[in-house]
Amino acid sequence: MHLLKVLPVVLIVFLSGCTARNETNKSEPQPQQEIPELPQEEPTQTTQQPEGTLQGEVLSPPQEPQQLTRAFSIEADDRGFYMNSSKISSISSSKDDTIKITFIVRESGTYYGGLDFRGCGQNTASIKPGDSVVIQFTANSTCTITSYWPVTNVVKDNLQITVS
Repeated sequence: MHLLKVLPVVLIVFLSGCTARNETNKSEPQPQQEIPELPQEEPTQTTQQPEGTLQGEVLSPPQEPQQLTRAFSIEADDRGFYMNSSKISSISSSKDDTIKITFIVRESGTYYGGLDFRGCGQNTASIKPGDSVVIQFTANSTCTITSYWPVTNVVKDNLQITVS
């Protein structure tokens, strides 16, 4: 704001100093240029802003929510799903996160035909004991992945994917 008050005055002084004067003919009086008066602004009272705040309007681009990839390593057998050797019934994620699950079919406690996994828009082939499969999808809403005996379609357990 201070710059806006000083700049016109400096400009007028500069322009008046740059005008040519005829010094050789001193007998003729030179007409005096009239410098227009600049309107004086009333001093405004400024309030001190708390430190760390900006005055004026600051526009910033809208921030898109950050999408994360959540990776899980989950063991499965005929009795359930396990993480870190503990039985689980659900895992959690935020909306629009990418969910990446590695299902490892346990060698012990699993029927020789293995398991397949269905749900949350995913269907795997039959996974034999000791083998694994990776599924990946975007978490849009809460859903359930179910493990089955592949040959007979017998449900073995459910794993809920809770999306908040």
